[in-house]
Amino acid sequence: MSFDGVYSYVMHADPHFKALLGAGVFFCAWLLILWGDLRQPRPGAVDGSERGSTPESARRFETLLAAFAAGTLAEPFAVLVASHRQIKADDRLPAALAEALRPRAPISVLNELEALMPLALRAYVARHLGAPRWRTILPGIRQCRIPSDARADASFLRCRPGSAIPAHTHAGLEAVLVLQGAFSDAHGHYVRGDIAVADPTIDHRPVADPAEECIIFIVQEAQVKLTGPFGRLIQRVFRR
Repeated sequence: MSFDGVYSYVMHADPHFKALLGAGVFFCAWLLILWGDLRQPRPGAVDGSERGSTPESARRFETLLAAFAAGTLAEPFAVLVASHRQIKADDRLPAALAEALRPRAPISVLNELEALMPLALRAYVARHLGAPRWRTILPGIRQCRIPSDARADASFLRCRPGSAIPAHTHAGLEAVLVLQGAFSDAHGHYVRGDIAVADPTIDHRPVADPAEECIIFIVQEAQVKLTGPFGRLIQRVFRR
């Protein structure tokens, strides 16, 4: 049967059959994306002395800090940097004092996430987030968006141990603050309190460490762009 014959048959088929066929095509495309993603090599482990040590990674991080000092960052990015500094400062406190300052019970609707947040992030969330709405965006990955600033999109991601975000690039600046666990990409290994900065020059595939759930606070100027043979197709299907 020719392509025209197949096309004509599909166009005149029962609507239920067309819906089932469309679902099947979508499912196959999704499997191909996941398969292509799994075939990519996972980033190797990087010890603490090497985290963020590549020149380009260090340059992006220093640029972000300079913009924070100059007061030119959009609020979500400024909150992310302030939270990073607070976590690092807490890490330098004596253990007994750090424990005394840790929240004893959640004080907002985010429940168990509350204890992971430094004060800057807790205040920001309290002002902008009502009842949290978590949605699964990929197998093993859930997102809670924080509607607040027109210049940047902020959200939390919860990544199951060992889960991977498909390879993607960026249309603008992205900064990620690790609140729990750790993840790796081709540019380094990031643990609690670390910031990973990406821009349109970066094409990466972050992978959560297998030891525990990875929870991150992520701020983006624009949506990511999936790469790979079927990435753009799925991007259009799920575009908000």
